[in-house]
This record gives sequence, structure tokens and C-alpha cells, in this order.
Amino acid sequence: MRIAVCSIGEGESQVIAESISAAKYFIVFDLFEKKILEKIANNYSTSPSSEIFSAQLLISKGVNVVVCKKIEENAKKLFDAADVKVIENFDHELDGILNEIFMVYHNL
Repeated sequence: MRIAVCSIGEGESQVIAESISAAKYFIVFDLFEKKILEKIANNYSTSPSSEIFSAQLLISKGVNVVVCKKIEENAKKLFDAADVKVIENFDHELDGILNEIFMVYHNL
């Protein structure tokens, strides 16, 4: 299962982004193998309607779950149509995040 976490910063300063459109990167994890698969730069973060382009990017990458503090309504509609689960109001550091996501996801 592929989980994308909306992130800002790099290295040790990686934290969850305030919104999908504000994310500088999408860190894609494999939930079951508990490893990072890829780090995708969000080249749309400064574009008008960036939440739509960001959602389309993640859908095209085969993501099953998106984790962020806030996901804009237009992005939610696209994720819903693509059967991608959304976890919002997630405010944890990226260290150890997979165990937290695993528990939240199984309670959806």
C-alpha cells in the first residue's frame, strides 16, 4: 500500500505540510514494507489550483492514502473519485510516522 505524506523541508526538518497545496514534497511510503519508496517534488505548489495538480500527480503515482494537515475540497473530490483515502489533521513528525499511519488507517 502506497501512502503519500505531504511534507515541507528536507532531511531532519521534514514536517507535515499545512495543506496539500503547500507541500514542497510528497514522501511516498510502502505501508507494509515500512520503507520510503520515493520523494516527489511538488512543482505545483506555487501554481493556481495547485491542490488539483498535486492530487492528480499523486493519483498518477498509484497512491492509496494521502496524509496531510489539511486537504482542500477540490483535491478531496479527485481523491474520492480515484478511491484514494485521505487522512487529515495529522500533525506528527516524520520519524516513526508509519506506525501511526498504520493505526489511523486501520481505524478508517
